[in-house]
Amino acid sequence: MKTAVARLLAGVAVLAAVGVGVALASTLTRDSETAVDALLASRVSPDDAQRDALALEPSYRSSEAFYRTRVDEAAAALDIAAPSLDDLRAVNAFEHTIPTRPRELAIGEDFTAGGLKVAIELRALTVMQRGVQRDSEHTLAVVRNIGARPLAYRLRLRAVPNSGCERRALTRYDAIVLAPGERAEISVCTGARPVELLELRTLEVSEIGALWLRKLPPQALGSDEETARAHASTSDVEICAGIPAVSYAQQLADGGVQWEDIADFYSRHDCEHYRWSAGYVRATQAVEQLPVADVADQD
Repeated sequence: MKTAVARLLAGVAVLAAVGVGVALASTLTRDSETAVDALLASRVSPDDAQRDALALEPSYRSSEAFYRTRVDEAAAALDIAAPSLDDLRAVNAFEHTIPTRPRELAIGEDFTAGGLKVAIELRALTVMQRGVQRDSEHTLAVVRNIGARPLAYRLRLRAVPNSGCERRALTRYDAIVLAPGERAEISVCTGARPVELLELRTLEVSEIGALWLRKLPPQALGSDEETARAHASTSDVEICAGIPAVSYAQQLADGGVQWEDIADFYSRHDCEHYRWSAGYVRATQAVEQLPVADVADQD
């Protein structure tokens, strides 16, 4: 009797072990299939894998071959033919307007320089005041690119001091670059106020240069807080988060660096992969090579 019971128990144990083994094997099979599926889903083409691996090498990122990939990608995003490197090396036309004293513009007057037309208009705007929407007249500076190429620009305007200006509305516009025919509507003050033009700098850039410039935070080009809040890029681009904008702004404020130095550099370099340094100044003759030596991001 004991022998029979023992045999029965042994048989049950064997069956249990077999069942556990089958279940374990099934689980392992499912896990393996899942892993294989995940691996297959994450596979990249050999060309993509090679490009990604090379991009990690600083020497490659400093090469003309890698730079060319950035140009081709930007051209594809804009749906245009990729320009030649000679085109991107060419001098960008630059103009800096500094009146000997602030130039005063009344409502209805305008000023043209560097491919931009600045017209002063009085227009009704709907603004939020203490939680209530109100319609009120505002003095606007309407800035339009009247040229044939994109224009990077730096513009400083204000209501004439002691003209009774108490507040201004926040209008949204591209504060970095305007395409041909594009305009920015900048609120100067509530009511009808004369306006002072303090500074205007413009830099003609390529279409690809305009795209790359729009990837910068406006503070990197010295924009004040109000301008930075008003800025709204007209292109759907991702801002380069790694740009040392505070450092750039401080150098611009100190006067050792000019707006056009940084703008000219980033009109030729994608900020995702290249960083401006103080050794680069606006090109006044064709750039010898692109990318400019020793500017590849090393992080």
